[in-house]
Amino acid sequence: MRLFLLITGVLLLAVSYGTYFYIPKTPSGDVVDRLRVENKALEAELLRFKNGIRDFSCSSFDSVAASVFSTYPWSVRNEITLNAGDDAGIREGRGVLEGCAVFVGTISQVFPKSSTAITIYDSRLEIPVFVGENRVSGLLRGGPQPIIDLLEKEVSFDDVVVIADKRFPYGLVAGKIGTIRSGSGGSVLKKADLVPSFSASELRDVRVIR
Repeated sequence: MRLFLLITGVLLLAVSYGTYFYIPKTPSGDVVDRLRVENKALEAELLRFKNGIRDFSCSSFDSVAASVFSTYPWSVRNEITLNAGDDAGIREGRGVLEGCAVFVGTISQVFPKSSTAITIYDSRLEIPVFVGENRVSGLLRGGPQPIIDLLEKEVSFDDVVVIADKRFPYGLVAGKIGTIRSGSGGSVLKKADLVPSFSASELRDVRVIR
């Protein structure tokens, strides 16, 4: 009887441990953030490839990593504050990226140990872009709803938008074309909503081009 109880106990213990190791674990916040950034990087890579940009390399420019300070519980999308500044080689006007390919915005103020950047959601931001495989010229105008203005040719919904400013590495992804609108005042040049490739509320770590 004792032998039976001992064997039963061992079997129950083995089942318990086996169940513990095979129960799917909820990933930690750090793991979720890392996977999200990797997913964004992969998406940006696919978008660049779709747009005919195949020679882009993350090692083609010098950059410094920085973390984004939280603005919770306020939903501030047009500005972010970083924990790196002049001491890390950051300068005004430099590009801010999520990963190494998704364009977020530009540095607006620099302090010794921190810096501030305006994002695509800020009305002060204006940057030339190319749209789609035909690289149609346009102007990214920041704001609560970013738009691509002064489109010289027809573009299509979901076309890729890449930064075409000579200050930054060519091929940085700003997002995709959303709703397409007619130009204001009877202008033949059209404009379209931009769907950014990053989520402001999910930004945790960025890279700043030096």
